[in-house]
Order: sequence, then C-alpha cells, then structure tokens
Amino acid sequence: MPLIRIKKDNLSLIKQLWEKLRVIHLAESRYFADRYRDMTFEKRCQKFELIDDNNLLMELIKEGDTTVGYCICSFQKGIGEIDSLFVEETKRNKGYGKELVYSAINWLNQKQCEKIILSVADGHESVLPFYEKMGFYPESILLQLKEPKI
Repeated sequence: MPLIRIKKDNLSLIKQLWEKLRVIHLAESRYFADRYRDMTFEKRCQKFELIDDNNLLMELIKEGDTTVGYCICSFQKGIGEIDSLFVEETKRNKGYGKELVYSAINWLNQKQCEKIILSVADGHESVLPFYEKMGFYPESILLQLKEPKI
C-alpha cells in the first residue's frame, strides 16, 4: 500500500483517526484522563504548526478513498520523534503500522538524528510489543506531578 505524504494544511485528513486515538487514551489513562478529555485536534496540531515543513513528515495509508492510518514524525535539535501513529482497529495486523513506522525511521535517519524517540501514554502499554518488534525499547519512565500547584 503506497504511503501518501501530506502537508500541514491537510492535517484535517487525519482528524477522525486522531480523535479515535484520543478516545483510546481517554479510556486507558490512569491519571491524566482530563488531559485527553480536554484535548482538541486543533490544540494538538499547534505543536506541528511551529515546526518547519522540512522537519515534519506526515503520511497516510488509504484503502480506496478511506484513510485507515497515519504517522506524524518530527525532527528538532538533532532528535527525531514519532509524534503520533494510528491505524484503524479493523485494519491492524496488515503491516500498515509497520510500514508507517519504517518510513518515519528512514526519513529521520536521512536527517542524521542522534536518536529517534516516541512516547507511549500511560495505560496504553499494549502497544509496546509492536514497537519492540521494530527496535524501540523503554529507556526510562517519565513521571509528572498531576497537580503542579501546591
């Protein structure tokens, strides 16, 4: 299945899929469900608006006219990051996610990254075996103070 590269002005093409990912995170989050409840697609996209187009890769996979998966990755200060990945549940185990991740890795390697990172939301550990098959392993666990104002 050929990947389709999009630009920032076409991010709306992934909105429905991103929303499905947000709902998964909302349901699975043990401590920060409020963050996912309050997050909007527009708010999430603000990060990407600040990144130069040359340092942002956004790709889709379609079946016919239907977008069934996407990956967004970025390159900043020598570090590559897979920022967001989602494949429709009914389309998983067809190699789409793997194809998207390998494309992101190849693109980031062309940028000569010092390292390539991604984060997995707490509660969503079920995806770890998928990433481990591609060489990603936990380096540390980042903790965040839930209520920073004491």
